[in-house]
Amino acid sequence: MAVKFWNTAKRVFEPSALDRLEAMGLSRLCAKVLAARGVEDSAAMRQIFGGRNELFDPFLLLDMKKAVSRVRMALEAGETVVVYGDYDCDGVTATALLYSYLETVGANVLYYIPDREVEGYGLNIEAIDFLSSVRGATLIITVDNGISAREEIEHANRLGIDVIVTDHHRPPETLPNAVAVVDPHRAGCPSPFKELAGVGVAFKLICALEGDDGSELLEHYGDLVALGTIGDVVQLTHDNRTFVRQGLRLIAEGARPGLAALIAAAGLGSRPLTAVDVAFGLVPRINAAGRMGDVYDALELLLTEDAEAAAAKAAQLCDYNTERKSTEGRILAEIEGKIAANPRLVQGRAIVMEGEGWHHGVVGILCSRLVERYGRPAFLISTDDREGRASGRSIEGVSVIQAVAACGSLLTRYGGHAQAAGFTVPLGNLSAFRRQFLAYLQEQYPIMPFYGPAVDCVVEPGELTVPQVESLARLEPFGTGNPAPVFEIDGARLDRIQPLSGGKHLKLALSKGEAAFQALLFGTGPEQFGFVPGDLLDLVVSASISVYNNTKSVSIKINDLRLAGLPQQEACYQRRVYENALAGAISREQAELICPSREDAAVVYRYLCRQGGFAGDADLLYQRLMGSIGYGKLLVALDALAELGLIAAGAGGYRVCPTAGKVDLMGAGAIRRLHEMR
Repeated sequence: MAVKFWNTAKRVFEPSALDRLEAMGLSRLCAKVLAARGVEDSAAMRQIFGGRNELFDPFLLLDMKKAVSRVRMALEAGETVVVYGDYDCDGVTATALLYSYLETVGANVLYYIPDREVEGYGLNIEAIDFLSSVRGATLIITVDNGISAREEIEHANRLGIDVIVTDHHRPPETLPNAVAVVDPHRAGCPSPFKELAGVGVAFKLICALEGDDGSELLEHYGDLVALGTIGDVVQLTHDNRTFVRQGLRLIAEGARPGLAALIAAAGLGSRPLTAVDVAFGLVPRINAAGRMGDVYDALELLLTEDAEAAAAKAAQLCDYNTERKSTEGRILAEIEGKIAANPRLVQGRAIVMEGEGWHHGVVGILCSRLVERYGRPAFLISTDDREGRASGRSIEGVSVIQAVAACGSLLTRYGGHAQAAGFTVPLGNLSAFRRQFLAYLQEQYPIMPFYGPAVDCVVEPGELTVPQVESLARLEPFGTGNPAPVFEIDGARLDRIQPLSGGKHLKLALSKGEAAFQALLFGTGPEQFGFVPGDLLDLVVSASISVYNNTKSVSIKINDLRLAGLPQQEACYQRRVYENALAGAISREQAELICPSREDAAVVYRYLCRQGGFAGDADLLYQRLMGSIGYGKLLVALDALAELGLIAAGAGGYRVCPTAGKVDLMGAGAIRRLHEMR
């Protein structure tokens, strides 16, 4: 069990804040969550959650009047208009939304989405040439792209094509020379809410065209707006919260045949649909079309009015998603093999790994898995005989786009934002990029930020009753900016361990004081668990309601756990210092902090001998020994013992090796190098 930093809200609030929130009709548990998030009165409630009648005026977006005027001109003249989209869920739903609307009002409208593998993201000159010469387009409206397409839009202008950009990505210093550039992140844009998805900006355009604040149009297009907004993982506050709340109702009503068919194919038709269901059940299937097959299958699913055609398209998307999972599994196995052969790959400030022919459509997903597992930024680079195409994800507090931009002279192209970025690099520059990228992180982040789950508040098990947990539904829809509540339970006694699903998962019986409860731990079997009955544990959990035989009960899912009382600030800091030491970049004081004495190393060795080895990783071993040795010293001592042949480390833990005589612990290179730094 890796030691993570639990970001439990430590915000101090007066008990009267809970009373005020309860007076507004919230339960005590809801009030506790909101107070921990800084919401203490009705004004803060309105600011965070908004309401249906609080959608902002679409004309507050810069250039919206210009966009509306040009679209109306095209409608009156019968021009050929192309909606130019993107291959992810946000882009596909935005394309479907704007195309559907323009078709409804009588436009001569087409749609175009570039091929992910062949054309890549956004406008490209070849597509513009095709749309001009073959389709006769005179107006292109981009959705979820275009803000950086200066060269491509100049090319369109030379061909006599006007371009309206609707986008939500951060603009470059110089905007493209388009008829209108509608993007809430534009400098000087007075729109009060900046976190719209691409589909949200497209929706604002049709609202402006209809002279509607959105209330009426949401009844027609809210399902598409909600799907794209959830899919793009933007803040679910203000307008976005209204979009999703109203859109979920429409999705559940099943008015759009394609979404009804996808819900059925995904097995989500038996219960009320939540934003989480959409995020994990529908969005991956929409995205899988652009990743693994033909993105137009997803678009046509959303546009079709025929139930039979919708069922066929939904089945195709599910097949794409199955293929995506299989491809991920193959690449992940290759990555794990590389890590097993060289653990240092995941011990630096960031993970930067490459592999020949890795599928571009899935490496970003795998980056997220590596970040979750190893607690540091991760970039995976798919290579061929000429170049590498990379996707990366970050941790809170580290801007990967700034780090990538610092290496821009080595790259063919790059883009992204603080938490996710991508680039293309000539194969000959790959080694230089890795060195420069890691050197930049070392300079900017002497100690990398700690990684771990965000936790709302500490609760007692007795607070998680059926009525209280049911009341959390008042806070939905959940998503970025308004996550599902996560709780910390401290000092629970582990009473019993029950394997589930052939040992793939565990059910734990726990107790604290007079309260006894059960909790589920997914993805961990008995052999990886490492804890035993009688242990006192601290837990990070989420809670939901399950129904069996018409009886409701609270289902508690464990997100993370560790032995009670672990000093996480100290442990996480020492882990980072140890990682820096592996790269030879620590101060004298830091070397002193993690350099074990002979007795420190002996404490570790004697424990392993007494136990006959240890079936767990270094993080779990530290939890067993905390109080006897610091985390950093433990890690160095394990390296020294392995170097001297006293122990062997492997996937199953640590094994004690036979020895012919005494060895000099202080002579191990792992310790000697730290002594030299001291």
